[in-house]
Amino acid sequence: MFYYLFFPLGPVSGGSQGLLDLESGVVFAGPYNEIRVPGKGGTTFNAADDNFTNSANWFYRIRAGYTFADRHTVSVLFAPLKTNSQASIPGQDIQFNGTNFTAGRALNAHYKFNSYRLPTATISSVRTISGLEPV
Repeated sequence: MFYYLFFPLGPVSGGSQGLLDLESGVVFAGPYNEIRVPGKGGTTFNAADDNFTNSANWFYRIRAGYTFADRHTVSVLFAPLKTNSQASIPGQDIQFNGTNFTAGRALNAHYKFNSYRLPTATISSVRTISGLEPV
């Protein structure tokens, strides 16, 4: 489920226009979620297998911007993302980031990927040409 809304911010004249994008939906743990930290020496485990309980999580993303002179856009983005999983891996010790987790111990896995972009500027070189006729 995704929502996309567009709201003009202020008067739209002289090639200037404000925008606000709102996006939301549900994120699930995918089938390819193998983890090992550090890359050499850590234990590889899959945070999406049957031992882990993964629940759906809501996400949202907000982008606001302003276009002026029909070709310059300045925008900001805020897109936080966080998921949590719980597990007890019965037959395997896990070495993760220098810590040993013994087999059967309850584990909580937290994934966080927040995205912020302040400010982003775009210049478009596309121009509309009118008044052309075929030769």
